[in-house]
Amino acid sequence: MKEFIRRHPWQLEIVPFVVLTVAFVVPALYWQELRAQVQPWHGHSADQTWIVWYVLRGITAVGLFACSIDSNNIWVRYERSKRFNWWAMWPPPGLAFIGWYMADQSFGVFWLALGVVSLLTQVLIERARQFTPKGGMAEPSQAVVVRPGEAFYYREELNKIPLALRGVIGMWVAAPLIWTTTTSSDDGIAVICMFAICSLFVVFVSRIVFAVSRERVTARAGFRRVSIPISRVRELSVYDYDPLSGQRKGMVTTYDRMSIYAPRPGPCLRIETADGKAYLLGVREPEAFGNLIRAAMENAHPSQS
Repeated sequence: MKEFIRRHPWQLEIVPFVVLTVAFVVPALYWQELRAQVQPWHGHSADQTWIVWYVLRGITAVGLFACSIDSNNIWVRYERSKRFNWWAMWPPPGLAFIGWYMADQSFGVFWLALGVVSLLTQVLIERARQFTPKGGMAEPSQAVVVRPGEAFYYREELNKIPLALRGVIGMWVAAPLIWTTTTSSDDGIAVICMFAICSLFVVFVSRIVFAVSRERVTARAGFRRVSIPISRVRELSVYDYDPLSGQRKGMVTTYDRMSIYAPRPGPCLRIETADGKAYLLGVREPEAFGNLIRAAMENAHPSQS
């Protein structure tokens, strides 16, 4: 927690926080005028409808602000050199849009101007942000050791719960806002069911699994899977991965002519095959996982005595 507080770019949260505050204050100041134009919703009176909408849309606004903090934290953790944080640009106009909804789509010019001004201010703050250097590659652990000649199978599942929770929470943040746009209870139930199904999908695609046996190395990220025969492995090395420099395609990224199966930066295991293809696996212990593959290679090609 102390490390999060020290390294987090808090200056990037100033503008979203100001817009979030305005999104709550303006509708509250004009609530008497706004409630007069609200139509009853799901059996509630106009006054009750306005309060329910204000609370539900406010939940979405707070959730969006929390997602902003999380995404900026992820960005600075991934940074290896100063890069413009494009992810920090969406919260200010996004919160202004939600503020427009909280005000029952009134004062459109004000919210548009607020979105534009807050976006430009956020750009200036990001350009002035200083890069926080981090330590180099961690020393590889030798936690797993296998003697050559042994039959074995090793499997690890990486970060399933944090990845799935981020996706599910980020998706459900929009649910209260969308629910307020429905016109009947059946529509509301349909929205909840849709988000529940999408949550299961997010949990599935967040699954990242690595395995090594005597015959092959496998990596699975959601629907993507690669299987590398041990006999085709030519070279193993530990590679310091910087995902902000690559072109991401879901869980798999094309980066420095490699296929990436890693959800985070830092030391990863690079596998080069006999046909020149390269794969980067974000296993917990790259050197130890490489030792397993080397042991499998020894089993496949025992030394001649």
